[in-house]
Amino acid sequence: MKSKLSWIPFIILLPVAAFFRFAPSFFAEGSVLGKGSIVPDYLFLAAIVLIFLFSVIFCALDSRISPYYLRRRNIASGIVGVLLAVCFAAEGTYKLFTSFGSGKAQPLPVAEGILAVLSAVVMITMSLTVMFRGRENKPASLLCIFPAVLFAVRMVSCFVSFTTISLRFADVTALCCYIFATLFFYHYAVTLSVIESKTGVKNCFVFGLPAAASMFACGVFKLVFSFDTSNVLSNLIPLEMVLVALFIVLFLIEVSRHAVEREKTTVIGIDDEEPEEKPVSEEKADGFLVSVSDENETENEETLEYLNTADTSGYLYQEVKRDEPEDENILRDVDDYLTSYSDLTENDDRPKDYASRLDEIDKLILEIAEKSD
Repeated sequence: MKSKLSWIPFIILLPVAAFFRFAPSFFAEGSVLGKGSIVPDYLFLAAIVLIFLFSVIFCALDSRISPYYLRRRNIASGIVGVLLAVCFAAEGTYKLFTSFGSGKAQPLPVAEGILAVLSAVVMITMSLTVMFRGRENKPASLLCIFPAVLFAVRMVSCFVSFTTISLRFADVTALCCYIFATLFFYHYAVTLSVIESKTGVKNCFVFGLPAAASMFACGVFKLVFSFDTSNVLSNLIPLEMVLVALFIVLFLIEVSRHAVEREKTTVIGIDDEEPEEKPVSEEKADGFLVSVSDENETENEETLEYLNTADTSGYLYQEVKRDEPEDENILRDVDDYLTSYSDLTENDDRPKDYASRLDEIDKLILEIAEKSD
């Protein structure tokens, strides 16, 4: 399956993207390629876009991978998911307290806080299920869409913040992270919910690998070079970025190992009841084995060409074993008495002429009548 080849550009370009993200903090302004400080950010975006484009190409060429996938037991992914759920809950609660505590609750922070709490509930539920139940669990519902909505709101909030500051000081890398994270978690929810989709699993590779690369580089950069010691809770967002990147990578590793081919996948509706098998009774009558089935079922069957190799189930038949070879002269079998043509001709002394046989019969009748008198 060619979708797995998307790991190659991800492994190669992830260090490149991380280098250009860390470069402004390691080197003096203008020392990287002799350009301004905003150029490394655009080179970082170029590396992320290349990961995205290569993933699109490899996934477009893949016609074998199934668009459906059922989660398996994954303890590492479950642990990361639980930690991510804790961060979502803490960050959402912090947002709500600060928004309502200021006396001027803004719509976007309030919506972000509520969605973060709901995403925490969804993440911890899915993570515990993956850790302890594995494939026994039923497909997740569309509640998995909450993380995607959360990152969509953060994307809008990040874009709105760019309108109040100069583009030179805008963090465009964070916007890139939220765009790819939104698209990944949307297709992640579609995949887990087993919704009919032609490219569900492929899109997890297409958007998941760029999201993991961008979030890991940005999250580590902010935790190392922009760690806020005065307000520790403000560091929850970069920590979430790192955990989201690990969560995506662990999930895609699982998919790469256990994804099945399209031809080997059969999707059955969750709420569909299995067709009831009509009872077939077998009766034994006079030594014959008879299979009795529904008459309507027989009437609805299509007429097929009879083959010698056809299944004889449902037909009246009895196997008879012959101990002696059949004689070529045997004509018929009547009441277990064999009559052959040779027996009829060799010892037959009856006259051939019909008239002569009639005279003999008349004589025999006269003799019988005389004796009776």
